[in-house]
Amino acid sequence: MRRANSLLATRLLAQSDQNISENNIFIYERMFLVSNYK
Repeated sequence: MRRANSLLATRLLAQSDQNISENNIFIYERMFLVSNYK
């Protein structure tokens, strides 16, 4: 099960590496803003 999941994950990462990195930047910026509001 883990093996299949990791294979799927690596395939998805390879397909949309740029999109994922852009989404991560957006998420980190949002988390940073939220943490500043608290």
